[in-house]
Amino acid sequence: MAISSAGFTDALVEAGISVVAGVPCSILADAQTALEAAPSVKYIAAANEGAALGIACGAYLAGNRSAVLMQDSGLGNVVNPLTSLALTYRLGCLLVVSRHHAETDEPQHRVMATLIDPLLNQLGIRILDLGRSDWNRHEVTTAVAEEISARRVMAITVPRGAIVSSPKPSGLPGLTLRAAPRLSQTSAIRAVSSSLPPGTPVVASTGHIARTLFAGHHSDHNFYMVGSMGHAAAIALGLAESQPESGPIVVLDGDGALVMHLGILSTIGSRRNASIIHVVIDNEAYESTGGQRTTANTTSFAAAAMACGYQSGCECHDSMALREAVRRALATRGSHMIVAKVECSASEPPSIMASRAPEDLAAGFRRSFSSLRHG
Repeated sequence: MAISSAGFTDALVEAGISVVAGVPCSILADAQTALEAAPSVKYIAAANEGAALGIACGAYLAGNRSAVLMQDSGLGNVVNPLTSLALTYRLGCLLVVSRHHAETDEPQHRVMATLIDPLLNQLGIRILDLGRSDWNRHEVTTAVAEEISARRVMAITVPRGAIVSSPKPSGLPGLTLRAAPRLSQTSAIRAVSSSLPPGTPVVASTGHIARTLFAGHHSDHNFYMVGSMGHAAAIALGLAESQPESGPIVVLDGDGALVMHLGILSTIGSRRNASIIHVVIDNEAYESTGGQRTTANTTSFAAAAMACGYQSGCECHDSMALREAVRRALATRGSHMIVAKVECSASEPPSIMASRAPEDLAAGFRRSFSSLRHG
């Protein structure tokens, strides 16, 4: 039985939830939209799942009841703050976790989809699965209130289709960009790809960025990420440190992905011999999960990178400027930040996994990188 996003939100509000921190997920998109619009709830877009739990714990310490929204593939990111913070200090809160299907969803969900119940059970966290029980608003409200009052963590797991959209209220703020870009994501990726010497290794962040690169510029020199959101730049650094005397490594990152693990900028900046061209495709949205806002509209990635030790940083709004920025970065060793401001895509790129298995893509990249190092 499907639940309306308004009904789900009302149940949480009735349970006393007043602060929600979350990381977007397509399964929870309607619930997030409803919570953002609820006048009695303060919704905070968190950089990652661990930070979201930290926010929720802070809210509990301030006397509020709080919840965390996350997708199942990010559940591992909260194990440390769960065990060392929430459970150690007995800080009650609610986890709302999406539940992907191990066989039919994208491969980054396959392992965690089988571990949700064992992991939460091992941690002693009560689970209410909306896909395995009839929707009973009173049951949910009572259970959440009881668990938090008892200073315990509780989890509600949500399979696809369990929460459906409600009519959206008028007057919701739309996605606004800090400056009107003239680039599409496709044209930005084309501009970068066409400016690179043949054989340049490229790491493409998960979601639409990797799919767009695969669809238009496939090469074994490209590493396409599915899952592991926020770690594209770390992979690029590992590659760069493995071939310090060769050419640069290019990373096509997303604004939401980079926000998730912004500390990688400091790590890259500290490695003076690493040569990385770090291109952020910035549409100020988590596009592959429904277009929820990131916090990029108040963040200057170029300034942050420069402050962390990058050689240069710039922001581009058209293809010509982007190509020129890539050419300048290619001419100078060190790490360079290039931010390409783009529009949200009008259509969704096809899945990579429809034609290639992750392990085959990784093996092809490893072979090509090995030949580059020893060629």
